[in-house]
Amino acid sequence: AAFPLREERFADEKRRIAIAAAAMVADGETIALSPGTTTTQVARSLRHREGIHLVTSAVNIGMELSSQPNARVTLTGGAIRWPGSFSMVGATAFHSIQKLYFDKVFMGATGIHPEYGLTVIESDEALILAEMARHTRQVIAVADASKLGMISTNKVCEPSQIHTIITDDSLDPELAEL
Repeated sequence: AAFPLREERFADEKRRIAIAAAAMVADGETIALSPGTTTTQVARSLRHREGIHLVTSAVNIGMELSSQPNARVTLTGGAIRWPGSFSMVGATAFHSIQKLYFDKVFMGATGIHPEYGLTVIESDEALILAEMARHTRQVIAVADASKLGMISTNKVCEPSQIHTIITDDSLDPELAEL
């Protein structure tokens, strides 16, 4: 579905998730944001942070934060995945991430599963996100409860690589053991 339509799904939950995620960011940290509707909300919730360096492979997140005087924003570069997509992929994006290190990466997902880990639909995006996960102290998954227990086609990282999952309160108690 198109980004504006996906943004409307679970909009209140995504905003609450984003506020909780932003509360985990300390002034002066370097953080990465994956493309996605929930991470776009995280970016919006970080607008008043001081001295943070944000790295993203999402064109829209870069544009949203470009007017923030107190944040440094780095776009990975790369090719736009498909028409209407804000996600940059390919060798340029991959190699730029290899030269960076993050305190935290906030990562959206199509699925988060206790056995299969964090997954997304697109293989080229999974490659970029997996590299982000390898270059950070903490992987923080941000996803509404509908994504938990789901498995998509392409693995980003193992369950053991996910430090924290921020979700909403409609979570099935059995999945809370993730």
